[in-house]
Order: sequence, then structure tokens, then C-alpha cells
Amino acid sequence: GGGGGNPPSNPDSLFNLPIVNAMPGDNICLPVTVSGFDNIVSFQYSINFDPSVLEFQMVTNFGLPGMTANNFNASGGDITVSWFDPAATGVTLPDDSTVFELCFLVVGNDGQSTDLVFSDNPTPIEVVDGNFNMIPFSGLDGLVNVCNDLNNCGGGTGGGGGGGGPTCPGGMAFMVDEVTAGPNEQVCVDFMGCQFVDIVSFQFTITFDPAELQFDNLGDLNLPGLTSTSFNTDNANSQGFITVSWLDPNVAGISLPDGDPIFSLCFTAIGSEGTFADIAITNSPTDIEVSDPNGLVDPVNIVNGGVNIQTVVCNPLNLVDAQVTDVACNGEASGAVDITVEGGTGTYQFSWKNAAGTEVSTSEDLTNAPAGTYSLTVSSCNGNEVLTESYTITEPASALSSTQSISHVACNGESTGAILTATFGGTPPYQYSWSGPVNNPNSPNQTNIPAGTYAYTVTDSKGCQLQSGNLEVNEPDQALNGSANITDAACFGEASGAIQFQASGGTPPYTYSIGAGFSSNNTFSNLEAGNYTGFIQDQNGCTFTLAGLQVGSPPEIVFNAFDITSETNGCDGAITIQVGGGASSTYTYQWTGPNGPMGGSTSLSGLCSGEYCVTVTEVTTNCQVTRCAFVAQPMSLGASVKHACFDTCDAIIDLQIQGGLGPFTFDWSDDNIPTTTEDPSGLCPGVYSVTVTSQDGQSTSLTNISVGQASSPVMVSSIDIQQPTGPNVCNATATATGSGGFGPPFSYLWSNQATGQTTGGLCVGTHSVTVFDSNGCPASETFEVEFNPQ
Repeated sequence: GGGGGNPPSNPDSLFNLPIVNAMPGDNICLPVTVSGFDNIVSFQYSINFDPSVLEFQMVTNFGLPGMTANNFNASGGDITVSWFDPAATGVTLPDDSTVFELCFLVVGNDGQSTDLVFSDNPTPIEVVDGNFNMIPFSGLDGLVNVCNDLNNCGGGTGGGGGGGGPTCPGGMAFMVDEVTAGPNEQVCVDFMGCQFVDIVSFQFTITFDPAELQFDNLGDLNLPGLTSTSFNTDNANSQGFITVSWLDPNVAGISLPDGDPIFSLCFTAIGSEGTFADIAITNSPTDIEVSDPNGLVDPVNIVNGGVNIQTVVCNPLNLVDAQVTDVACNGEASGAVDITVEGGTGTYQFSWKNAAGTEVSTSEDLTNAPAGTYSLTVSSCNGNEVLTESYTITEPASALSSTQSISHVACNGESTGAILTATFGGTPPYQYSWSGPVNNPNSPNQTNIPAGTYAYTVTDSKGCQLQSGNLEVNEPDQALNGSANITDAACFGEASGAIQFQASGGTPPYTYSIGAGFSSNNTFSNLEAGNYTGFIQDQNGCTFTLAGLQVGSPPEIVFNAFDITSETNGCDGAITIQVGGGASSTYTYQWTGPNGPMGGSTSLSGLCSGEYCVTVTEVTTNCQVTRCAFVAQPMSLGASVKHACFDTCDAIIDLQIQGGLGPFTFDWSDDNIPTTTEDPSGLCPGVYSVTVTSQDGQSTSLTNISVGQASSPVMVSSIDIQQPTGPNVCNATATATGSGGFGPPFSYLWSNQATGQTTGGLCVGTHSVTVFDSNGCPASETFEVEFNPQ
């Protein structure tokens, strides 16, 4: 638990920390609130506190988009925060909104306290608005008082126990440390600040007794622009004073945590053992003056110190703990080594050196360090006790990098673009945040996107970020468009129409189609009348469709009548026609007959049988149509019959047609015979009739076509064989006799293809003969030719 509360934010301060009372062992969370947080796109700064009073635990209750624990880094008594709006558009919050909470374990004792100070050490203060302009920073520092009795708790503005140095008196102050040194030993004395906030300049005089202390050299100088030229040390050991005058080079104001050294001066203790050699900050000969952005600071409190000269018994140094924080992002200087030292005598001196042997820090903890190996030397008891150690800070093998492959939109207005990314280096896995009209703002790859401006931020598992910059997905300036000019066919049924396309927009060159493949030729000729659909395609495959393209033609020239009168008695046939349609009702006629060209009219008479053709020409379009017809002779019918063999339906009627005009149709009395069959076969015995209709309209019937059947089968009644004269002599003969069926005359077909009743030249072996009666009904028999010697 804790006491004290969280007062309203200071309306003049952008960031605010509360004043809180807490008991030893409490877990407390301090909200960081804001005022005037308007259109802020990023900020970074440090918060410093006394780690002997508070032990950092975690950050929670994030109140800004994209803010996570990865935005914070804690080491010793320093917490750094760095945040960037993922959308890069700027965030505005109501006054007194909490942006995050810092949680601590109270490890201090009753009566201790610590300030929580917004500072630019180790991370510089920066606040950027949505226009990417730096804006002034203002912060209201916090305070934690440690009390056993929360009802009687409160007090100072910082300092606190555990440090071994002077305590801040309240208000702005300079303090001189108290140190111990043996006779003739060198010692460095720290000059510290309290409520050293936004200080722009200071000056004062430092006095000492030259009989007790001999000035040797300047020690650490911990402010920008604070150099050896800021000090006047001429005749210091004869006059007994040194003057200092400092001005912030940026005139912006510098802030330091309470108790942090501003600079140090190094002396040799030449006084007697048991003497306390005073070191004081005075107004003479240089007045004490301190200024901040508002002018002179008044009052300025002074806590003087000095050197206690006495022989010191040196205690051994002990390195209790060391926590190495590796560099999160390749190439950054964010590594740290947090050490805890015990033992020794008096103050500790620290020296951190890089692999090249260059001293990089004299602080207890190494911060803001790039990757590398660092050696630490800790000394106390005026350098008589020394401890050395080495630490290695690592970093990811390579910096975060990302490449992109952009596919532009093929067709104006579509969403067919794509951006594919590949990220390398850093520490996977990676997270992505996109701007622009994307489908999935957290995906590494964006597909099916429209033309536009895109950008993405990739963040690795250590919080390292890389911004892509603007990525342009383009599209054709104009959508594909087109039109068509249509030429009608000259005459009905002709393939003389045409369609010509015109294209614009899209991405030239263009190809064209009316459904049978694409061509670079924009004109399609030799088209029949009809409805067509046109397609225009550009280089990117975009397609523009023109439906309902109607290729017309003049009306069809038609024969409304074509009357034919067949020949009945010599050359007395006739043809009469009636024509309509076409583009007009004006026609010319040209006839041809069996004897060549004839006159031109709509009727002909006195025609002999034969084929007559007329060509009709419509005079306005010169379109033509031709039709032919036959003038036939009178039709007559006859028939021959092949009767059915014994016990078989295999009769055939052979119909003979004279005159008329084919093709003919046949109406047989047997409904099983098709109307297209002139000579039916496979007939059973019976009486048949047929009506034949000619194309010229004549119709003639033939009745009582009698189909008979054999009363007995055809047989080979005998075969008379004359033997050969020798076993290998082919001179045998055979004579067959037929009977039955429709009787003689009989015909014969032998296996040696001979015909006639008798065949010769037969060899020894098997032979056969087929006998046909007068109706063609067959019977077959096989026989053997043998040689039988007598």
C-alpha cells in the first residue's frame, strides 16, 4: 500500500508524476499523466530515482497505441521510455489521462525519500508533434516518502539515505561532498546539485586552505559545454580559490538527478592527520549566480564539505552482483552493465574502458553502451583497493532491414496490386504495422490492394523498428475503353459485313477479338449478318467488352411462289414464280434451260422436260438469288419380283419408275417398309401395292404385286464323279443335277469358280458346288474326289 495520493496534473507540464507516501516493503505503482497532450507523434526521455529507496518492478496500464513493455528500459536508478505512434498521424489525449504506470518495490527505510525526475540522462528528451516538429518539454517531477506511519509522513524533495553523501536541503542547491584521505594522498571531491532542473548557467567561487589541500587537477566534468576553460585555476594553490563559470551551449537548460555529480576537483591532502580541510562555495571573488529559462534562480542553497585528513584502514572490495543488458538493436548504444559493489573504504571510483582501452565512463553503472567488451576498474580507499572485471555486451548480428517487391494494379480502378516484403536482421519474430488502404494491417505481405501510397513499420522481438518510407502502388491513368464502327453485309446471307474497333485508356498496345482469339488487327471483315460481342484487351490483360454489336443486311430475296407444271403431252410444261423481299420490289430475271439462256420474266411455258434455273437480281443492291427446278415427264410404274425361297422371307421387289421428278416418296401397303425405300427386300410371300409421289406433285399407284414362295427347297440331287487317271493327276470331272425350288433352269457355281453343270480339272480332295434355281434360290453340297486304282 502507499499514501499521499495523485494530485491533478500541472496544466503547464506535459508529463506529470505524483507525490506518494509508502511503507517499507510496499509495492506501489505511480501513474504518469499528461496535460496538453495534443497531436503528439513521438516522445522519449529518462526518469531518474534513488535505487536504494525504490526497486523497479514493471511498467503497466499502457494508455497509448502501440505502447508495450518493449518501449521501456530500466537500469539501476534510470528508466528510459521511447514511443512512436504506429499510424504516424499524431495522438491527442484528454488532460489527466494516464499514459503508463511505473511499479516499484519500496526498499528504503523509514525517513528516506527519493525524487522521480524527468531528465535527458541517459536518454535525451525529445517530443515531436504530428507535423514532425520538436516541441518544448515540461515535466512535473514526482516524490516517494518512506514512512512507518503513513499518518505522519511527508517531507523533503529528494536525496534519501543509502548514498553516504550530503542530503539535499530543499530547493535548488549546490553540495560539496565530504571525503576522507590519508596524509599526502590524492582525493577527488564531487560537487553535486539538488533540483538541478532546466539550468542554463551558473557561476561561483570555490575556496580551500592551501596549507591543508593542494589543488592537483580537474576531475570528471559532467555537463555539456563544461570544460577546463570553464574553470580559472591560475594561482589556485597560492590564492586558495578556484572560480567556475558555465553556460549550456544550446541555452535550452540541463537537468540532473538530485545528488548527481556536476564536476569534481582533485586535491592532495597536505594538512596534518586529524584535520578537516573545508571546501566551500562562496560569492568572492565570483558571485554565486544560477539561471534557468525564466531568469535567475533565487534562492540558491549551499551545503559545503571538505576532506577529512586521517589515515584510513582499507577494507577489501567485493563485487556482489552484475547484470548485463545486451544491445537490443544492432548499431545502437543501448547496452548496460549494472553492478553492485560492497566493502572498500570511503568513496568508490569507477573506470570503464572499451576494447581499445579508451575510458568511456566513470559512473558506477555502464549505460548507453554499444556492443563490445568492457573492462571495469573499481577503486576505493584513495586507490589502495582495486577491483577489476570484464564484461561483454552483445547485439543482434545484423541491423534490421527490409526489402519490398511491388506489383502495380493492372487495370484502372481494380484492387489487384501487391506489396511483398522480406525482412532480415534484428531479432525475429517480426511484427508489422501498415498505413494505407490495406486488407490486413499486421501482415508482412499485402495483396489485392488498390493503387495508393503505403508504408509499414516492422518491429522485431526486441522492439527495434524500421520504417519503410512511402511505397507507391500505381495503376493506369485511365480505365480501358472502346467503341466499334459496324458495316452491314451487302446482301442477305453474304459474309461481307465488318466491325472496326477503336480503343483508349488502359495500357497500349491493344488486341481485339469477336470470340475466336485475340489479334492486333482492329478490323474484322467477311462477317455474316448477326449479333456479335467484341472484346478489347490491353497489354496488362485488362478487357473491355462491347456486347450487342449488330451486323445487318438487306432483307432476304424470297420466292413467294414457284409453281411447276410438268410435261403431259410433249413440250407443254410451265413454270411461274412470284418474288418478294430484298431492299426494294424491283427485280430482273435471267433463266437458263437445257438448251442455254432463256428470256427474263416471271413465267415460262411450252417447256420440255429438263432443269430450269432462274437468277433474280434486286436492282438497288444488285443482290441475287438463284433457284432451279425440273419439268418432268408423266410418271409410270413397273415392277419385277424375286420370289421368296422355301421357308424364307427373302423376296425382293424391284420397282421401275419412268418420268416424274425425283426424289420420290413411297407409300407401301406394308407399313414396315420405309417411305424412302424404292426396292424393298426381305419380303415374305404375299400381295403388295405402292403409291409413288414425285417432287412435281405427280402421284401413281401400282397394285397386285404378287410375291410367291417355293413349295420345296432347292437340292443337289446327284453329283456324277469321273475319277482322275492318277493320284497326282488333276483330270477328274464332276456333273451335278439340281431339283426342287422354282425348278429349272438351274445354274451352277463350283468351288473352283467354274460354272456350268459339269466341271473338270479336279484333283484328289474335297470340293463343293452350289445350285441355283430359276429364282436364284441356292443349295450347296460338298464331295470327295478320290483315286482308286483298278
